Amino acid sequence: NGLTNYQDFQALGSSSGTSTYSALFGKSIWVGANGRTSIVFPFFGFAAYDDIKVSGALNSPPFPDFNMGFINYNGFQVGLGIPLDPIFSFGVTLKKIQRQGGEQTLGLSTIATGASANIQSQFQNIGSGWGLDTALMARLPTPFSPTVVAMWKDAGSTAFTQTSGSDNPPRLAENLILGAGAMVDLPGLDLRVGSEYR
Repeated sequence: NGLTNYQDFQALGSSSGTSTYSALFGKSIWVGANGRTSIVFPFFGFAAYDDIKVSGALNSPPFPDFNMGFINYNGFQVGLGIPLDPIFSFGVTLKKIQRQGGEQTLGLSTIATGASANIQSQFQNIGSGWGLDTALMARLPTPFSPTVVAMWKDAGSTAFTQTSGSDNPPRLAENLILGAGAMVDLPGLDLRVGSEYR
């Protein structure tokens, strides 16, 4: 469950000691931001991106600690699409990723001091690596263009070589995704629906 109401954020922002964190036990807090720019041509595309996520969960009431995460991805990717026949297409994306951070367990006393430098020092592991995504798509040339896609993200997992800090950032696990969708082309309006299973 996420932290969904403003009162909980107020409690976090006004906390000055360990006792004031009691309302946050069992709740997850996260915030994220991302940006992306891309150029797409027929059968080819290029993108650059930056993605940041900060998360935390307060556990163990007798001896409180925060399970905190800070992860920043940035890099670029190049994609290629290859039509196999009128129905099937194959796609592959090569990506260069720089990853900073990971997951850490911090004592509540570290959080309560409000010393951001102490917290930031726990997430200084930076590494870079190359990853590969592949996909096979089937699109029927019928009304509504029903489409099914099978994707293998981070094929074989994506590992990182340490460039800063004391250790390699954790690798990205591979992920199999099955998606399905359709499109309704109306005058002045395209309606797209879809779902995916990871």
